[in-house]
This record gives sequence, structure tokens and C-alpha cells, in this order.
Amino acid sequence: MAVRAHLPLRAHLPTQLPVHGSVGLPAHPGRVGRPIRRSFDLGSVHLPSLRGPSLRHRRSLLRSHPRLFGGAGALAAAAVAGGVGYFGLGFIAWTINSVIPRGNTDRPFMSQTPADFIAASGDGTLSVDTTSYRFTDFTNVSFPARGDALTIAGWYSPGPAGVESPIVVLVHGRAACKSDPNVLLPAAMLHRAGLGVLLIDLRNHGDSGVDNGRFTGGSKEYRDLLGAFDWLVAQGHRPERIGLFGTSLGAASAMIAFGQEPRIAALWEDSGPGDIATMQREYAQEMGYPAWVGDAVVPVARALGEPSFG
Repeated sequence: MAVRAHLPLRAHLPTQLPVHGSVGLPAHPGRVGRPIRRSFDLGSVHLPSLRGPSLRHRRSLLRSHPRLFGGAGALAAAAVAGGVGYFGLGFIAWTINSVIPRGNTDRPFMSQTPADFIAASGDGTLSVDTTSYRFTDFTNVSFPARGDALTIAGWYSPGPAGVESPIVVLVHGRAACKSDPNVLLPAAMLHRAGLGVLLIDLRNHGDSGVDNGRFTGGSKEYRDLLGAFDWLVAQGHRPERIGLFGTSLGAASAMIAFGQEPRIAALWEDSGPGDIATMQREYAQEMGYPAWVGDAVVPVARALGEPSFG
């Protein structure tokens, strides 16, 4: 049974008070009573009963209100089951969508280089004569991504004026590589126009290093472009003459890199996602899941060790 003592707060509080925001009243002079679990209420001090409901009383409540407690338990069980199902589907979607097949051996362009590439649509209905765009003055290079030791592979052609030529770093999309005609063709056009080019493989793609075999929507991959920028500067290229070109995942990575490195002079992005959550909802629908499954992908990814994902 609670007791309400109507005492002015400032005048009648004891001199010895517990530390954590509760108020104690002396049981007798010289001793501090039990802490009060509920304290201030419009100028009054509440003194709750020092004894809670007895075991007999609790059992009586359960017997007299079985539907109430049974319904609460069912509701809690349903909430837990719904949460497990939601995040379970999110985990499935994350696993399927984020894994990058090592080597991308199923892609038909994997063996292409700037010296022999072709550019055609998957069904063969559209094609470009690339004969006059092909070039052979490129070398294989590698360098570390900025901020970690992961090795990034690339093809480098500095341009006719060497390090004085403007140069563009070109980046492919998800589950592709630097052999993709979506980056080889624009690289060849830039090369023919007198610009230098550096085509790179993002982490977990092509010939670059692997961290966990998953893409993160650009939230890690942007470091690979910054590593390319750092490498070009180390070769003697002037920062104000370095630009970025990216498509799809490469576009997202390039936009982040451009925002992180103010010295980069220019950016061209092609078909980059506006935000990761929207992209995951669209992926989920392509897989035959409802769009809300994609909403669980971002929290699942973060819980599985990708804190910057999304």
C-alpha cells in the first residue's frame, strides 16, 4: 500500500540522499530509509510499499485473467516470429544480392582488353564497330586502396603528353570488371581524343583483391577510386587534371569518392543508384519478393559487419 506524504519538497527532504535520482526518508534518526522508486509528483513525495505483490496474489491474477495474459503472450510470440521472418528474408536478399562471384566467369567479356574488345548488346541486336577505337599502349598496374591494404588492379594509358595529359579513372558496375565494354568503349573514345585513361577493377571484382566477397553499394568501393587517384598523383599527374567516370556500382562509388576528395576535377556518372534502400527494394522485386523485403537488407548488412552500408 502506497503512502503519500504531502511535504514541501525543498523544506523537508532529508540531508542524506541516494545518488541516482531517488529520494530516501529516514526510518529513524541517523539512518537512511529505502530509496523511493517514484519520486516527484506536483510537489508531493510518493512512498511506495516496500513489499511487492505476493506470489499468491500473482497466481490469483493469472487465474482471474487468463485471457489477458494468454493474449499478451500470443502477441509477443507473433511479434518475435514476425521480426525473425522479416530479418530472415532480408538476410536471404542480402546474401543473394551482395555476393560477387569470384572471377565473374559467366560474363562473356571477361577475356577482353583495350586491344581487342567488342561492344554489343547481350542479344546481339546492337553493336558498335570498335576497330578504330582499340589501343595497345596500356600497361597492367596495381596499387593499394586508400585506407586499407587491399590491392586494386588496373590498365593504365597515360595519354600522348604523358603525365601532362588529362586523365580519367573509369569504373565498371556490379559483377563486372574493367573488361566490360560499358567502360572499355568510353575509355577508348577518351583515349582517341587524347586523354589518358586508367581502368580499374573494384574490390571483389576482376583481378583486384577480395575482402569479404560482397559489394557494399559504393560505401567501401569508393576507397578503390581514391587509391587510383593517389596512385596517379604519385606518378606525377596533377590533381586538377584527374577525372572520374563510373557506371552503375562504379557510378555510386565515383560519386562518393568525388565528394570525399575535393581535388578531383570532374565526374561523369552513368546509371548510378539514387540510394541503396531503393536499389535493394528493386532487387527484391526482381527476385520475386515483395519490395518490403529489400527494406530489411540495409539493417541486416549493418548487423553483419557493414556499418556504412546504405
